[in-house]
Amino acid sequence: MRSTDANTTITLTIRLNERLAEMLPNSSAPNFYADQPSRFELLGEPDLPVPADPVFAGGTMRWLDSVTDLVLFRAYEEQHGYAVRPLYDLAGEEGFVLLSSRPNPWGIAS
Repeated sequence: MRSTDANTTITLTIRLNERLAEMLPNSSAPNFYADQPSRFELLGEPDLPVPADPVFAGGTMRWLDSVTDLVLFRAYEEQHGYAVRPLYDLAGEEGFVLLSSRPNPWGIAS
């Protein structure tokens, strides 16, 4: 078996349709990051857009149960052309959040 270091990236091919992708998040909300920035820890690469970036105005926050769900849902959103930023919700036991530029379906401006 060939060993790799912790910084090695691999590419996986996963088939994920909309129905399966929508089963990954356990809840959703319009982007309210600006109202409670201290509630969230930034995750992901430093070159990702910051939550205050205008690309996320009117976007959606999706809560996910595991880092695996976060990785899968992030890939799904990025493949559909949305900007994303992984977050960790420090309030209670909410966990992982994916902030996406996908317009929120409630029509509520953030």
